[in-house]
Amino acid sequence: MKILTLKFLLPLAVILFFAGAISQAIENPEFEEYERTYPKYVKSNKPLSVLNQKDVQAIRKAENDLPFKILPFPLTMPYGNFEIQKLDIFRKSNDIKNPVIFFIHAGAEDKTTVDVAVPEWLNLGYLVVSINHRAVPKSTFPEMVEDCNLALKWVMNHIQNYGGDPTRIAVTGHSCGAHLAALLVTDTQSHKKYGIDISNIKCWFPMSGFYDMGLPENLLSPTIKSYIQAICVPSKEAASPVALV
Repeated sequence: MKILTLKFLLPLAVILFFAGAISQAIENPEFEEYERTYPKYVKSNKPLSVLNQKDVQAIRKAENDLPFKILPFPLTMPYGNFEIQKLDIFRKSNDIKNPVIFFIHAGAEDKTTVDVAVPEWLNLGYLVVSINHRAVPKSTFPEMVEDCNLALKWVMNHIQNYGGDPTRIAVTGHSCGAHLAALLVTDTQSHKKYGIDISNIKCWFPMSGFYDMGLPENLLSPTIKSYIQAICVPSKEAASPVALV
């Protein structure tokens, strides 16, 4: 059984990526340098504004296709001892052993992505878990990853009591949540430390995340640069999912 539908997730990822680029252009003067340099990294001789034209068309279509519905009231449960260490469970009543989507939100507790996605995921027959976690600037790496591991372990131990199937979990996230999702799946040492059976993760789909903290083009984006500087303790390699595979 398919855990995630790419037909739904890919347009959503495009919307979130392009929205971030627009915000960056407005708020950061350094974006002009980013716009000038970016095309060479995607092997194109066209400026970023031209490359974005197809994205704009995809966004307009996706905005019409995506369901904007009232979110069901979630069941909130603690997975740790800190106040922030809580997760929201979205489900349809009387659901039994449905596959689970484990979602990690973007920075600054931005849950826009899950607000849009939950109604569609529920209609497709999934139970959705959206976690809160410690985040920058108050916390850094590896505390954020520790929270994700604790939350995932809680889900594997308890989600069957709420209608979810702990052996069919999809891990996803957006922006810094995508970075954390990638670390969550690839860090085998954490799996051993927290007793996580990775075979229960049937797929993962990180959206618009950061996977190699050492890439020079990262420094062209003020948003990515500030995030990397905030979390890369003790090293960029330790916080890079690509170094773990």
